[in-house]
Amino acid sequence: MAEHRFSFLHLPRIWLRRLALLALVVYFVGGLTFLGLRHGVLPNVPAYRGELEQVLSRAIGLPVEIASLSAEWSGLSPRFRIGGLTIKDAAGEPALTLSHVEAEPAWSSLLLFRLRLRRLEIDSPDLSIRRLPTGRSPLPACR
Repeated sequence: MAEHRFSFLHLPRIWLRRLALLALVVYFVGGLTFLGLRHGVLPNVPAYRGELEQVLSRAIGLPVEIASLSAEWSGLSPRFRIGGLTIKDAAGEPALTLSHVEAEPAWSSLLLFRLRLRRLEIDSPDLSIRRLPTGRSPLPACR
């Protein structure tokens, strides 16, 4: 009994043309998406600083302030930089200050519709924990 091996040469020409057309469409759609992100979205990232503060504040339940926000390309990956990230406690006092945060999202985030980071770098964290007269902390995680 002869072994049957799959070969693209045995496909009908119409299927080879369709496969080549599909590959070409995927190539150009991917390229246009890349260019759109690089030249259309990333230059406008600093304008979203206020919105990012609100989203983070709602997510953690404490006030968040961001001094600066920027984005750039590093190779084929976007890189986001946050300067002066401050999370305040319920009394409005700075509880956690991160002077510099860099994040590179993974490309799989686009496929999964969920943020996944390829790299996260945090420089100079400053954590301030204080106790109320009752002995409890105003930070929910430190009670």
